[in-house]
Amino acid sequence: MLPNLTDIPEIVKGQAQGRLPALTPREACTDSRLVHPGALFLALPGERFDGHDFVRAALDQGAVAALVSRIPPDLPPGAPLILVEDTLVAYGQLGAWARQQSSARILALTGSAGKTTTKRLLGELLSQQGPTLVAPGTENNEIGVPRALLDLGPQHRYAVLEFGMRGPGEIAYLARLTSPEVGVITNIGSSHVGRLGGREAIAKCKAELLPALPPSGHALLNRDDFFFGLLQELARCPVVSFGLSPEAEVRAEEIVNLALEGSRFTLCLGEERLPIELPLPGMHNVLNALAASAAYWVITGSTQGLREGLACASGEPMRNEILRLPGSVTVINDAYNASPPSVAAALALLSSIAGRKVFVFGDMLELGQFAESEHREVGRLAAQGGVSWLVAVGENAALTAATAAEAGVATTIVTSPEEAASALREGLQRGDVVLVKASRRMGLEQVVEGLRHAD
Repeated sequence: MLPNLTDIPEIVKGQAQGRLPALTPREACTDSRLVHPGALFLALPGERFDGHDFVRAALDQGAVAALVSRIPPDLPPGAPLILVEDTLVAYGQLGAWARQQSSARILALTGSAGKTTTKRLLGELLSQQGPTLVAPGTENNEIGVPRALLDLGPQHRYAVLEFGMRGPGEIAYLARLTSPEVGVITNIGSSHVGRLGGREAIAKCKAELLPALPPSGHALLNRDDFFFGLLQELARCPVVSFGLSPEAEVRAEEIVNLALEGSRFTLCLGEERLPIELPLPGMHNVLNALAASAAYWVITGSTQGLREGLACASGEPMRNEILRLPGSVTVINDAYNASPPSVAAALALLSSIAGRKVFVFGDMLELGQFAESEHREVGRLAAQGGVSWLVAVGENAALTAATAAEAGVATTIVTSPEEAASALREGLQRGDVVLVKASRRMGLEQVVEGLRHAD
């Protein structure tokens, strides 16, 4: 939902330049290569490119106007522009405007792990009740969240958004834009610990979501998390807890681990008990399902549809994605990202599966002074979990391999995903189970592709 072009200067506190047509743009676009006729182009500065260098191209491709913080020199006289001090701030102002026009009930999720999977699960559940906007992929920052808000339409009954962060103030900013009714904090882990200095600092950054929730809203918190008490104290609205603890209001009991087939458990919500079959593998996905179920319960006031919705749950690419390869080799593609808690969860899944266990592990990034200790801990976990062969990609992953080797694990240290794929093609045996896990920038999806397309 976008305003009329002629109203945008007032909304973003900018100035119209040239001839602005009195029409509503079809969409907002930040990539000149993706501009369609009728779009509003936003010239955002970036690390490698500056959108202002592509304003002319966007207008030539049919953009009806461009939002800029400086006027590019190559534009023809009268080019339709909206001049602002900061285009990224203006993007947020447009997103906030769109949110104010919408009657959708907004749920916001943050946490160190499980955000995207929980968001997808919750979106699938709420879609049973009415049109639901689910922010795509990891559109969870100061660019992605306004983009999602601008996709809100009058038909939407619910919207499920994800908040990421790299430092203090970022979640508070996203919460101000979106005014969520329900906030979910999945857990507090070690992601960005090198940047922020400790897990308590991470918890306080995630907790910035809580003051934005209205008194009539709900804060959903992980009862199993070390920082549950701190987060509970910071909440200004009713708290609903989820987790495996008997004290959690929404919890799982009688859990049966079905390895790659998922899990079976009894979902307890207050006094209600529902038998659940979840097709997503791993105990961490049980927790994701609990968070999604709790949010669904408080926003709809009902448990109707929970059992059926969770039974049809679908996973995300490169997040515990299961691939079956020739030779009865199973690959768990979990290469999208990695933090110490998510690696521990992935290794727990691997340990529950029959077959020789192969772990392809790349560096976990942004751990700062904790990098060595955390990578060595992964080596210990791999050995304890029965890993037979560890293929390490990267300097810090080599520390993991060294620690695992001390416990008798066979190891191979390489410097690139291509080398890792080559080693695997030579060393894999029939019936092997391969876990691939690393931080996103390590690019270990290339290992999976190398195995998938092996001769």
